[in-house]
Amino acid sequence: MSKYDYEFEYDSVYCYPGSDILRNKMGIKDQDKLSKIERDVSFIKTTELMKNSSCVSFTTEHLCSIHAFLFGNLYDWAGQIRTVDISKGASFCKHEYVLSNLDNVFRQMSKEDFRSMGKDRLARTLAHYLGEINAIHPFREGNGRTQRAFVNQVALMNGYYLDFSLITDDEMLEASHHSFFVDDSKMESLFLKIIHEAN
Repeated sequence: MSKYDYEFEYDSVYCYPGSDILRNKMGIKDQDKLSKIERDVSFIKTTELMKNSSCVSFTTEHLCSIHAFLFGNLYDWAGQIRTVDISKGASFCKHEYVLSNLDNVFRQMSKEDFRSMGKDRLARTLAHYLGEINAIHPFREGNGRTQRAFVNQVALMNGYYLDFSLITDDEMLEASHHSFFVDDSKMESLFLKIIHEAN
């Protein structure tokens, strides 16, 4: 287990009574089975999303639409902002401030001239905003995959793509941990490694 691999605090709002397993449309109450199906489904959906990715908007609604697309087959609350507080080693944004914090991030992103950025600057900028959105953690589950799909959409819109298969989960967890405490250097290094020109 990585030193950054923390467990979430579970709740009675999203989980089956007396368990830490998220309520799901398939009625699965085995965590290993649910995790596998979640990985498989989100992988297929992410691939579809990247093939059909066109217009990206820097809005909370757009981020929610990605989450709904990736996880809508599994969870009734897919695409909805969480209504409980969660933590993973450190506490993420309190749920009542998620919307205002997301709006601030997307307002900043909308001012960026992404199309004028070269490869290195684009990688650094996307790494920064991924860290910002991750610190907010707007959804009950599926934040990482949603965030990566979003920044990949932005990269594709500007003639690049991000190959997350080149880095490990532990590397991403460590970089996310550092970004949470306002140190984007590790995340920037990862993005500089995975950004490539699109064909």
